[in-house]
Amino acid sequence: MKPAPNFFPSGVERDRLTSLKSYKRLYEGDQYAVLGLHEIIKNQYENKKDLVYISNPIPARVVDFYADFVVGDLDKMVIKASDINTEVETFIAEVVYENDLKEMISDIGGGQSEYGYAALLGWLDELGKYHIEIIPQDQYFPQSDGSIVIATYKRDPAASELSKDLLLLTKHYSVVNQKLVIERKAWKTDERGVITESYPMEKMAALLGKTEIKETETIDIDDTCIRQIDNTIKNDYGFGKSDLADIVVPLAEINERVTQMSTQFLKNLDAKMQLPADMFNEDGKLEVFEAIAVTKDGGEAKYITNENPLMTDAREHVASQMKMISFSTAVPMFELLKSAMPERVESLRIQLFGAIRRADRKRGKIKRAINDMFRIGFQLKDIKYDKDVRIDFADILPVDENLQANTESIKVTSGLTSKKSAMIRMEGYSSEEADEELKRIADEDKIAGIDIKNPPQL
Repeated sequence: MKPAPNFFPSGVERDRLTSLKSYKRLYEGDQYAVLGLHEIIKNQYENKKDLVYISNPIPARVVDFYADFVVGDLDKMVIKASDINTEVETFIAEVVYENDLKEMISDIGGGQSEYGYAALLGWLDELGKYHIEIIPQDQYFPQSDGSIVIATYKRDPAASELSKDLLLLTKHYSVVNQKLVIERKAWKTDERGVITESYPMEKMAALLGKTEIKETETIDIDDTCIRQIDNTIKNDYGFGKSDLADIVVPLAEINERVTQMSTQFLKNLDAKMQLPADMFNEDGKLEVFEAIAVTKDGGEAKYITNENPLMTDAREHVASQMKMISFSTAVPMFELLKSAMPERVESLRIQLFGAIRRADRKRGKIKRAINDMFRIGFQLKDIKYDKDVRIDFADILPVDENLQANTESIKVTSGLTSKKSAMIRMEGYSSEEADEELKRIADEDKIAGIDIKNPPQL
């Protein structure tokens, strides 16, 4: 549906924006604004400005973990044509280079994990170069009729400093009669960001630093040129589920207990000492250090400490909540705590089994979306190519190359696989590259005088 006054964004869409803002705050460490703190702990501070709140960087660790896992080893990632086609290979190489596409995959994986989804937009510039960019999650509004709105908010320079009203540029993408139609409009909004009335497009163009903004554009493709990349599971609203959604409660509990312990440390870490009253001056003060006065029969001099046995229980409780977060996100405890990890790759792979499976599902959705973006690019550039682009991710975990080479050697000598298949698995060759390499090996063997067909007999 097209954006209209009093109807865009809808209440559901505004609720989603609120959730996105909460996830962003959790990731950036502004967790008190999202999780709050129990009044019992707050009341221990006479002046609320002195309130201590400990935010743990667990959400950032979870998101960054999956961003790294999804992208893997950049040097070993392959994005190329599925077969030998010079025009297609040149186009793909240009798109990968100009858009930093391999590096972008890490940002896509981070968006999947943090917000539950990422969205890509493909477009041609004035010079005919094809661009793929990530649409900010809070600017992406898919509609019930299959169309998509990209909404960009700007502060109104003519408004007072106290005004919360904004300006809004909407770009509505829809397919009409097998052609992509883009309709752009400028609006004024209220403090909720809801459209109230139209705004002159020429003023919006000047505000965005452009000489002109086309209000309507028709492109000869039958697609919206936008792809939504969901996380592993979708929620009821049609978006992927954030990896942070299920850890909000245990994270709040961890922050609260750690904050509570920190408050106790502030109050009791500098222990007071009880001393006989005659050691204090006439004003009841001790010049050397802080102490508590007792009468002559009040007991011997000693430190007053807070020996609370529940502090140990609190630490154990925090550890149990960390385990719940690890269980929910599939991020192992040694990654959350950066503690000792298994030394052997095989053991590491077993410990990370759940995380690897989740990362593989994320990769599958990213791979599908990038292939769709290339298909859109082929249409925009009028390139005839109906095959998937070859996208090969590197192994998530380090590879024991010596073990892998020995395994492939045993497979070849025992007749379980061919040399060509082993080379494709080991070196990442395409079928054609493997054939060329086998030919080079055969040529080198001939030069060395080795008769492959009739090897020497013992």
